[in-house]
Amino acid sequence: MEIKKMEKGEVAGRPTLAVHMEGENPYRNEKAKSMVYFFKTGGYVVTLACTQWRLLKGPFDPEPFQQFEAFAKSFKYLKKPFYEEIEEGIKRVK
Repeated sequence: MEIKKMEKGEVAGRPTLAVHMEGENPYRNEKAKSMVYFFKTGGYVVTLACTQWRLLKGPFDPEPFQQFEAFAKSFKYLKKPFYEEIEEGIKRVK
C-alpha cells in the first residue's frame, strides 16, 4: 500500500490524521484502496478504517468511502473511554 494523501481532521472531538492509501497486487490481479482515521484516546491510538478490494481493471465505488467518512465525522463516544476515566481517577487521588 502506498500513502496517497494525509490530512488533518477531527473525529469524536479529537484531532485526527486521515490517511488515504492505494495498492496493487498484479500476481493476484487485484487492487485495494483504504481510508484510515487515527486519533488518540487517553494513552492509546484508535483507528477507524475502510478498505475496498477490486480486480485490477475494475473501478472503485466511491459510495462506501462517502458513507465511512460520514460515519467517522459523526462518531461520538456514548461515555468517556475507560482509560480517560482511569486517568481522571488517578488525578483525583493524588
